Amino acid sequence: AYVLGNMHKLVFLEKNADGLVPMDHQYNLDLRKWESFSRDLWDHHADGAKTDSSKKIDWNERCAGCHTTGYDRKTRTYVEPSIACEQCHGPGKKHAETTKRDDIVNPASAPQALRIYVCAQCHSRGQSVVDALPYPSGFVPGSDLSKIFTFDKPVPGKATELFWDNGAAKQHHSQFNEFRESKLFDSDIACFDCHLVHRFRNVVTPSEKTRLMALSVRYMIQKRTEFVCLRCHEPGDGIVRLRLLLL
Repeated sequence: AYVLGNMHKLVFLEKNADGLVPMDHQYNLDLRKWESFSRDLWDHHADGAKTDSSKKIDWNERCAGCHTTGYDRKTRTYVEPSIACEQCHGPGKKHAETTKRDDIVNPASAPQALRIYVCAQCHSRGQSVVDALPYPSGFVPGSDLSKIFTFDKPVPGKATELFWDNGAAKQHHSQFNEFRESKLFDSDIACFDCHLVHRFRNVVTPSEKTRLMALSVRYMIQKRTEFVCLRCHEPGDGIVRLRLLLL
């Protein structure tokens, strides 16, 4: 009924009486083979409680908010599959009618405290304040995500279910949780200052030695990975000087 993934794996969902649930197998695009899929991977509870493996997890309740555009929890329907324009730019009806730039949300022009929430709405772990969902129910790009969503935080010096003792995340889609603990978060830096958001760069199939670098390059703006930081940070006289550049 629905398929997720496009780079490394494909996860297939089937319908039941309540909505969509993941099937027991996925397709590995890197290995070009079918493999078993553990439904425990879909457990997004902040307390680390494991889901009863005998029960299939309700994708609509746990995941649909970040894997569709315009998801309505009450009707359990969505406007568009996958991530379309309005998921990051907000309602576009007025913009489509007037074609004016100011009639739609442009994250790059929003204040730092708000523009970064456009990415954080899905690239973070936590709970919706109103209904305890693992995604921010009712979030509209350009608004203050922190008022409707509580972000999970690492405990300094202690390993938890979600974080290592150094604050690094153990789980996927925790990028914002890590980022908000860094100095970059306090320096008016947004995710899309370094990452491509509308496309990724195609690369030649990498060797085992260059695989990690080549894959990371696909998500970086303009420069190769090793030069992204050097657009603002440059070595000199034994220190690193910070240049604030306009992209």
